[in-house]
Amino acid sequence: MGKIKTRIVSSAPLEKLYEMGHDVMSFPEVFPNLKKIQALEKSDDGKFVKAEWTAGAKLITQTHYMTWVQEDRWDDAKKCCNFTCAPDGRGNFKYLKGTWHFKPHGKGSEMIMEVDYEIEHPLMNPLIGRIIDGIMKKNNESLLNGLKKKAEKSECQG
Repeated sequence: MGKIKTRIVSSAPLEKLYEMGHDVMSFPEVFPNLKKIQALEKSDDGKFVKAEWTAGAKLITQTHYMTWVQEDRWDDAKKCCNFTCAPDGRGNFKYLKGTWHFKPHGKGSEMIMEVDYEIEHPLMNPLIGRIIDGIMKKNNESLLNGLKKKAEKSECQG
């Protein structure tokens, strides 16, 4: 299970996208499946954020919710974020780790999110694993597209 890579190109400036990506508390505005995010710990410089996430996804006829505690470590010089599940709050994740890069692109900026994960569930099998991979990919695309739209809209108004 679970190596997902998502790329989105935006006409918004890299600094704007990075700033918006760094504001994880605003993600419910742009990511419909994220039902709640609560900061648990944050460094004074904002380079470390520990937060509890609750997201939902519809699987066949029911919406299923997952809650986990994630630690984000931001690197302003490299314009990236390394994230992982906190050892004390993995929820259904056996593990979760990833990197989110913000890079210049000929058309503006590019966001690249790579996630490696495994979910613990008693009914897990290859078919369910592929379905969950699809949901994870769709969720990552939804988040990045939501940030893209918000950044591009603010650039048009700015």
